[in-house]
Amino acid sequence: MTVSDGERRVVVISRNPTMTWGLTIPGCEIDSVRPQHFGEWVTNASDETVDLIVLDVSDSSEAIEGVSLLRANARLAPILLIAGDGEGWDRDDVRNLPGTRMLPLPVDRQLLLLTIGQLLEIDVATDTPALIDAGATSAEPAVAGPPPKMVNMSERRAAIPPTVAEPRVIPVSTSTASAPTADVADDPHAAARLLLRRADRVYGVGETAWAILCDTEEHVRQDAACLMVHDDMDGEWHVVAHRGLAHVERHMRLGADSWWIASVVHGGQAAILTNDRGSSLTTAQAPLSRRKQLLAFAIPGIDALLLIARDDDIAFDETDLDAIVSITEEGGALLADAVDIRRLARALSPLIERPERLAT
Repeated sequence: MTVSDGERRVVVISRNPTMTWGLTIPGCEIDSVRPQHFGEWVTNASDETVDLIVLDVSDSSEAIEGVSLLRANARLAPILLIAGDGEGWDRDDVRNLPGTRMLPLPVDRQLLLLTIGQLLEIDVATDTPALIDAGATSAEPAVAGPPPKMVNMSERRAAIPPTVAEPRVIPVSTSTASAPTADVADDPHAAARLLLRRADRVYGVGETAWAILCDTEEHVRQDAACLMVHDDMDGEWHVVAHRGLAHVERHMRLGADSWWIASVVHGGQAAILTNDRGSSLTTAQAPLSRRKQLLAFAIPGIDALLLIARDDDIAFDETDLDAIVSITEEGGALLADAVDIRRLARALSPLIERPERLAT
């Protein structure tokens, strides 16, 4: 990795793609390393320029092993530990790891940016959307029961002023890759070799969708959520990531003739419902349809439906929609990439040479 003079380099080691989403830091390059490639990266002598390491692991014992491996291989940059939801993070041997600082959960992007700025001794602008406090909203609840409130999202996006002067920064691991040469574009074998070299930068549909849900949970108050994506195999929309769904809802599918797909996804709209009767003609067959408050959102650039629910009397409003717009601008593009990778994997699956096929 070549870093320009005067630039600082931050390496983020995390399984969660949202950890690097929107980390716009002037004068810094943000790179990411998948956990399964952590050991290889640590011992790679040609990749030494690092000013700060962000280590996001779920278990405190993994944090101890990770820091020990970094120090044993002369990776002496400061380490920012993101505490997981497991046990042991309050132990002295974890809190006193050399050259580390720990951020306890929950961690939002503003806190992460500020802490990175402090460790690098640089000013960091934090213009990420604030966490919505439902208790502070002055919006009146939506009218109970159907019909839902429909919002034209093309007009809504056009009305939202940009939050920054420059486009959001994509993680360095993807944005600095050189453009494919003509040979790669014309030769599928060269393209395959390129993809193999960068397989650690490829995310699946499920983990990308889960990352989007995590980001929405950070900015929009909710009790449950799910993301449904169109599948070419059967032409239906399947739940690919969820939080708080009943078991039967996890296996629900929606067809193109579903009200949610026809009106929200293909209509380019968002729908806000308050359901005080426990049922609704328009949403009877959708996941989360019997929750008190429901918001449906079409993710732009891909056939995907985001459903978010609350169980109290505070209805969703257009402030919630604006927060989701900023999340899905980048998340939708990453999800579309993941769907393309899924298509490629399925197209190549007949070429897998299983041992039983080779036995003759």
